[in-house]
Amino acid sequence: MDDYKSRGTVMSLLSRSPEETCAFGEYLGSMLFPGSVVGLVGELGAGKTCCIKGIVRGVNGTSYHDVTSPTFAIIHEYSGKIPVVHVDAYRIGSNSELEAIGFDEYLEVGNVVVVEWADRILNALPEQYLMIAFDVFNEYERRIVCRANGEPYRAVIEQLSEHYCGMCEC
Repeated sequence: MDDYKSRGTVMSLLSRSPEETCAFGEYLGSMLFPGSVVGLVGELGAGKTCCIKGIVRGVNGTSYHDVTSPTFAIIHEYSGKIPVVHVDAYRIGSNSELEAIGFDEYLEVGNVVVVEWADRILNALPEQYLMIAFDVFNEYERRIVCRANGEPYRAVIEQLSEHYCGMCEC
């Protein structure tokens, strides 16, 4: 089993639309704290960017329309009370490339760091993080599986479970 799937407290729920995925991200973002690290995994079109749009809005109020995937830029930064750093690791091929973009520095200064394709850089993530996996069922439906690695993220999972009670597959 993949390392990001093999440990931690888990919660899963079904999203029936991109709007529900954005709303999930927004609620999650409202619970994140300076220094939070969130990894997102899933195939192309699985809902990672929709979730990030919501996370950024939930953290600092940035409009959904202002959040885009940094596939070619690698990193987008969104300022606010708590800055959000959005990393797209799809094109990252080595730890030296991560070093070159200053990934460690982003982790150290109290940002919320959200990493798309986080399974490609697992060894670079801190010991504690929240991993979210997206499983595609059809054009609109996605299973969103959240796994907490570390105590602060277990608390986030508990709040998510309470909020989505009746909708989650806990």
